Amino acid sequence: MRRFAAGLLLLAAACSGGRRPDVLLVTVDTLRADHTSAFGYELPTTPALERLAARGTAFLRCLSQHPETDPSISTIMTSRHPRETGVRENGAFLPPAFPVLAERFRKEGYRTAAFVSTYLLKPHACGLHRGFDTYDHEMTSANLGHERFERRAEETVDRAVRWLAGRASPWFLWVHLYDPHGKYDPGPALARRFYRDRGRPDLDPSRIVPYQRTGDSLDPDDYTARYDGEIFRADRALGRLLKAAGRGALVAFTADHGEGLGEHDYWFRHGSLLDRAALHVPLVFAGPGVPAGRRVPSLVRNLDVAPTLLDLAGLPPLPGARGRSLVPEMGGTARGEPPPAFAEARRRGGVRDRTGVDTRYKAAVTTPRYRLLLWPETGEARLHDLEADPGEERDVSAARPGVAARLRALLEGFLALGDAVAPPRRAEDVSRALRGLGYLR
Repeated sequence: MRRFAAGLLLLAAACSGGRRPDVLLVTVDTLRADHTSAFGYELPTTPALERLAARGTAFLRCLSQHPETDPSISTIMTSRHPRETGVRENGAFLPPAFPVLAERFRKEGYRTAAFVSTYLLKPHACGLHRGFDTYDHEMTSANLGHERFERRAEETVDRAVRWLAGRASPWFLWVHLYDPHGKYDPGPALARRFYRDRGRPDLDPSRIVPYQRTGDSLDPDDYTARYDGEIFRADRALGRLLKAAGRGALVAFTADHGEGLGEHDYWFRHGSLLDRAALHVPLVFAGPGVPAGRRVPSLVRNLDVAPTLLDLAGLPPLPGARGRSLVPEMGGTARGEPPPAFAEARRRGGVRDRTGVDTRYKAAVTTPRYRLLLWPETGEARLHDLEADPGEERDVSAARPGVAARLRALLEGFLALGDAVAPPRRAEDVSRALRGLGYLR
């Protein structure tokens, strides 16, 4: 089926003069799916993403493989798990042995460019610049005590739009927007626009990490409104980017990970937990070869983004890719249960999190119905029934011993893939930024 779909696309390209599709990949930092109106949120946070989903296919259950930026983006670009590449924390450098998506497109004659919005994605901090003719990483805004740590979505998209102007086809463009990541600061107007009083009590100040604190506010609804406002700000820039790319471009949109907004008493952070809030991200494809208006409930992974884009573009897959093309799911021809989704968090035990949350190394495996969490260092495990308990509050290991044993065996098989750790290439400026985020002591 995969070869059949790619063949159809190549036939269509031949009929139109052999032109391969332009390709746009958009990733947004810290964007949980259930706070986007495109995926059912009650507030209109993502009108541009709604329009993109209407002309394409939305995957309603896409999971990230790691709740930190560098490991997750490396997974998207290589279709490999973080424990294989060794990029298991922010600041780790992707080894050159692992081919990346941009290298494949450039090898096939594409002009390639990336425009990123966080210091964590600077070349010397992550190694993800390989394969790009242009890699724009000039940061212009302060955050985390760093004078030039991030760049607003408007600025990043301005630069990407200028690159697109008059650009000869085919091109591959990656744009990463950072706005929903803390500190949430969408501006007073957007904070007011998305504020809803949900009657929640004020937070204990100790639950709010220092870099997220906004004045003396302890109102969780205030912080949530600011988070929603940042999503809207990124989406507004997305609308301009999509217009500049044109409706003929093949588009993939996703996020690196989600954000905790109080689940399991974890506020305004993401790197330590492996629950729905941290792992469930939006995934939308649109453009040539993508059915319009489809919403697919199957369990899929960010690991599948690169294989799907290459399949739709009619290009060979990346060597050693662990993901699969989602073209059969788009067409409704997929058979059997989807593969399980694995995830890991917090390889290092010395993470500084001042809120008392469990920062130990943990791993998870998710199937359509269940999620098993495992703390490999102690052997502790928890099983959650996602249908009966979507909030993942109850451990059902004792009630479902067969399920728990089966998923534990799956997870232990995944852990046996290896335990690579890529050496960091951290200048002091990168280390300072990571300390501000709590990733380093």
